[in-house]
Amino acid sequence: MNDDRVKFENLSDSALKAEIDIKATPEKVYAAWTQSDQFVKWFGPRADGRLEVDKFDCSVGGGYDVTMVFADGDRVQLTGSYQELDPPKKIVLTWQWAPTGAAPSYETLVTVDLVPTDLGTHLTLTHERFATAETRDEHKGWGPILTKLAVLFDN
Repeated sequence: MNDDRVKFENLSDSALKAEIDIKATPEKVYAAWTQSDQFVKWFGPRADGRLEVDKFDCSVGGGYDVTMVFADGDRVQLTGSYQELDPPKKIVLTWQWAPTGAAPSYETLVTVDLVPTDLGTHLTLTHERFATAETRDEHKGWGPILTKLAVLFDN
């Protein structure tokens, strides 16, 4: 899977932006983010992993609790809550990894903006509130995740 479809920009030491064009309407892309049966098709580790969903309440104030399961068996839990939903334009959610070993856990914020284009949708994801530039850079894993989302609509 070609991750170079996603363009990254460091906005500050505590924020990054990822952009990708998707061959689907904003309504379809929004549904892929907000409907659990669609979400599991693309969100999570690269193609050789999977996503387990323990909770998926996509409503303002509702939350999610998912576990990324990697091909080697490693598991990483992710939780958060939905702060803003503006169909089919915008999704704002909190993002928090479960603590692992010595790695601290803290809450960050993800904003997904969907803009219609002639070819479908331009998605801009802003991820902010990182503690350091190093932790910001660790979240460029959005590349393969957003690429999987785009590939979902390539056919």
